[in-house]
Amino acid sequence: MELNARRKDIIKNITIIFLIIMLVLTFFSSTIMNRSLPEVAAQYAYSGQITTSVRANGVTEANENYQVILEEGRIIHTVHVRRGDKVNTGDLLFTLEEGESTELQEAQDALAKAELDYEKWQLQTKSQISDAEREIRYKTEDLTKIKNRGIASSVDTTEQEKAIRELEKTLGMYKRAEAKLVFEAAELTKDNTEAAYDAAVDDYEEKSKIYNELMSCSSSAEQLAQQLLSAERSIEDQTIEFERLQKNQEELQTNLNALLKARTRLKQNLDAAQSYYDSSMANETIIHSNIASYQSKVDRLSALPTRTEEEERELAAAKGELSYYQAMLSSIGSQQSEAMSDLSSAKSEYTANESAIEQAETQLKSMVLTLEDKERVLKRAIDDCDAIRRKLENANGLTDTAEQEARLNEAQKQMRDAEDVRDDAQEAYSDAQNAYNTAKSAYESAKQNGKSTDEVFTASQLETMIANIELELEQAREALEDLKNNAGSGDGYANYNAYIEAVTAQQRTIENLKTELARTREELALEEPTYIEAIARAKQTVERISETTGSNEIYAKVAGTINNIAVTAGQEIKAQTVLAEIEQTEGGYSVELSLTTEQAKRIAVGQAATILYYWGATPEAVVESIKPSQSDPQNTRTVTLLLTGDITAGQSFTFSLGERSANYDNVVPSSAIREDSNGKFVLVVEAKNTPIGNRYTAVRRDVEIIAEDDTNTAVSGLTGGEFVITTSQTPISAGQQVRLSDN
Repeated sequence: MELNARRKDIIKNITIIFLIIMLVLTFFSSTIMNRSLPEVAAQYAYSGQITTSVRANGVTEANENYQVILEEGRIIHTVHVRRGDKVNTGDLLFTLEEGESTELQEAQDALAKAELDYEKWQLQTKSQISDAEREIRYKTEDLTKIKNRGIASSVDTTEQEKAIRELEKTLGMYKRAEAKLVFEAAELTKDNTEAAYDAAVDDYEEKSKIYNELMSCSSSAEQLAQQLLSAERSIEDQTIEFERLQKNQEELQTNLNALLKARTRLKQNLDAAQSYYDSSMANETIIHSNIASYQSKVDRLSALPTRTEEEERELAAAKGELSYYQAMLSSIGSQQSEAMSDLSSAKSEYTANESAIEQAETQLKSMVLTLEDKERVLKRAIDDCDAIRRKLENANGLTDTAEQEARLNEAQKQMRDAEDVRDDAQEAYSDAQNAYNTAKSAYESAKQNGKSTDEVFTASQLETMIANIELELEQAREALEDLKNNAGSGDGYANYNAYIEAVTAQQRTIENLKTELARTREELALEEPTYIEAIARAKQTVERISETTGSNEIYAKVAGTINNIAVTAGQEIKAQTVLAEIEQTEGGYSVELSLTTEQAKRIAVGQAATILYYWGATPEAVVESIKPSQSDPQNTRTVTLLLTGDITAGQSFTFSLGERSANYDNVVPSSAIREDSNGKFVLVVEAKNTPIGNRYTAVRRDVEIIAEDDTNTAVSGLTGGEFVITTSQTPISAGQQVRLSDN
């Protein structure tokens, strides 16, 4: 018995030692495993503000550069400035060596030659025109001699009379066309005067209405005052009601904002309760599995008829583990009840909040519609009150009876003036009607005396053609009369046709000479400005070179900074050489930035730009223009900034433009954003309860970037409240276990 008791004590002590060792190993195994996992830092996604901007680099350029140019060829003796020096107007820049200017003599010779060429051209022109005029005069005298000769035989006027009849037909056709134009113009004038008469009638009726209203206002002032008082009281009542409804709307909006703000918190509570409940259920499953496993082991070992010492130790250990998990099962029950209670409570609060949000939104929409209706009614009441007030002002605007009478007299005068205008318009309409009837009769008569033509002429064209035909007809009739008077002359032409051919040929020669003279005058008129401009250019060149000739010193004509010096002392230069360039500081500086079309849409002309990373007195920059890029107008824009401040050309700046701030629901550090072939994503930490402690796993969440700044990024794809991994000691991937940093 004593031996058995000692054996039992030994087994009991061994079992206790075994359990202690197992617990110690279990504890250290968790610690060792945690130390082997990659360490990560994480923080919760939060609702916050992101300020976005467009950044670009550019180099300054002077808006205005003045070139110092020497008009004559000389030798540089001394250069008094260096690149980067600031100069004022009148500062000495260069000294030239003594010497004469050949450019001035050449310019004076060119001026003398231009003036001489102009004099020669004038003499030649006068001679050419004089010869042409003399030739025309000789040919005209010859025409008179031809007409004086006449014809020797009896006169046959058949052809001449036929030509006269053709001219008369042509004249009748043109006069018919002219009469048609006059008729159409008279018809248009009649219509216009009729419209003017109608407008005058309307104006007279309006002036009469105003006069009658003034007459009636004097007797209705008291009634209008009562109407105005009633309308003002109605506006006061409606204004009070409108303000009350506005206050109710603001209260509803405040309540809705509070409910919307609570929604995020309640959703986070609901998700946390659900996660806690799911974790407790998962733990229960694990415990049941372990209990079943150890119970099976205990049953198997207990069923053995005899057991070795190792089997005894194994049985004791299994029973210890079985007791441990059974105790955990007892405690997990109360944990599940608590989790279930918390989950139900969170669901109830979230559901109640959602119902309250829906009700508040419905009430707010109804209130908005009611406010719009009230606002329309109030505006209509105000307009009606203003109309009554204007009528009352018309009635009571003048406190003096004499002034009231003067106002009535003025309205009566305007009415009578309108009546006079109406009568004048009626008279003009009557005159236009008479002119129309006259033109119509003339057109009907012209249709009887002339044929119609399909050609379209203007009034000036018809006037010219009719005058030419009448002149030609008159000449033909005079020629016929001359033929009849000069018939039988001894040295006359053999017949009528020979006479007509001689006269016509001579007239054609004279007309050709006149046409040629007119063309010559036009050509000479076009040539003359060329000589005058050449003289003017030569004079300008002489004056420009004379300004610098005789002086051996060159001074600055503008203030600024020396940007470039193109010559050195002792150098011989030619005329029109650029000696130096001066940046005109008064003109300011500009920078051209190349941005994408999308970036340029966020910028506007006149918008200020911020200069980054600049120490000292920061210059000011403003967007001057936004234009399509010449190299890629479809996708690129050139943005020009105008800079002011203490700067020089060639400085490089970094600009921030188009800053915009907005609030976003889910903001994470930019270091948390990752990317692979499937797109952008973040890794979030998910916790899982185990018998030996919490286990943390990195889980992928695909996101889309909405906005970003230097440090933070707003994303979509998160529900809110996720514990997002920001950094890790070693590279990690989705599904990998991690441990959290202590900080």
